[in-house]
Amino acid sequence: MKNKRGQELLLMHIFYIIFIVFILVSLIYFTSNAAKGEGIKKRVGAKQIALLLDAAQPETIIILSSDIPIKKEDNQIIAGKENPFSYSFFSPFKINLVAEEKRIEISEKK
Repeated sequence: MKNKRGQELLLMHIFYIIFIVFILVSLIYFTSNAAKGEGIKKRVGAKQIALLLDAAQPETIIILSSDIPIKKEDNQIIAGKENPFSYSFFSPFKINLVAEEKRIEISEKK
């Protein structure tokens, strides 16, 4: 029979190398996502729009220049498709979001 002890040692070292490479790839992935700041952009964008809606008067039109998809549900602004972030607003006026044109129209409630 051949020496099995050397083979076990080699397999154990290969397993450790694969495990370390997996950990390093995971760290690089999460670091690159954090560096891009996509989550921060969603939060800041939703908050800024909600604050604008709170301060806006009737007959106001707000044109958005952000590339982050925005939608409105009830009294919340939702930013992003993957892992969306929402922020509430408390405007007493009627809010109409035209998503295709990236425009928000504010009018009196009738």
